[in-house]
Amino acid sequence: ANPAALARFGFDKSELEGAYGAMLVPPGSKLDFEKIRQDFRAGRSTTFEMEVTTKSGHFFPVEVHASPIFEGEQVAAALCIFREITERKKIEEALREGERFLSSIQDGISILDKDLNIIRVNPTMERWYAHAMPLVGKKCYEAYHSRNKPCEICPTQQTLKTEDAAFEVIPLDGPGGATVGWLDLYSFPLMDASTGEMTGVIEYVRDITKQKKLQEAIRESEEKYRSLAEMAPDFIFIVDKELKVRFVNSFGAANFGMKPEEFIGKPLESLFPPETYDRQKNNLLRTLETGEMLS
Repeated sequence: ANPAALARFGFDKSELEGAYGAMLVPPGSKLDFEKIRQDFRAGRSTTFEMEVTTKSGHFFPVEVHASPIFEGEQVAAALCIFREITERKKIEEALREGERFLSSIQDGISILDKDLNIIRVNPTMERWYAHAMPLVGKKCYEAYHSRNKPCEICPTQQTLKTEDAAFEVIPLDGPGGATVGWLDLYSFPLMDASTGEMTGVIEYVRDITKQKKLQEAIRESEEKYRSLAEMAPDFIFIVDKELKVRFVNSFGAANFGMKPEEFIGKPLESLFPPETYDRQKNNLLRTLETGEMLS
């Protein structure tokens, strides 16, 4: 847990790290944990919204981007990036009720009619798509993606079909349709208050380019580490706080006459003679507790 997470949730590092994630979930949560587990088992990243609770019992909404972390071919943990969306939820509600003017919103807002014509945008959209100005009056796929037909993956069309909110990660396209970044696109039905009929769609758009670059850097760093570990003519292994093996390189596994994946989850105690384990145990526990490097 990074300092921002500790500060927002009100926990000390020792209280949060190693604890069950369920301590952050309020009782009665409707989050589909089984679907999340299925995504992880399949090696898929997932994005979802949920309410979380602080140490003091205060609830607030977050958006979670969760990516599985592999050890060998198994999912050992998850990288979860939390983003508080309290303000976004307020904006969504204000937009539905028509109570807030769009120009004050820092993220992108685009309002479309049922034929995908842009009828209103805020200054953020005009800044992102300055090369395609004016935006109003154009089809969304023409202005935003330099296309002559609707996009294959389009949450707005899904909302038009179902009258439900939808979400996708889409490319931020620059001049000529070249991808220059990435966006979260949330689409919401625009309803006529007097008739209850849907008249169009509100698109709420957030730039996630920096987040995508961070995730890619983390993946590259992990791949680089594992490549170096695999090439090393040394016994390299990773253990968790319970001193169970989470990773071992091929060289180390070969010395035991085993495959790397056969080590995953094994207690370290089962792999070494008692006197060797006792010496390793004291050093490892000290390192896990203090972060001190020992040899």
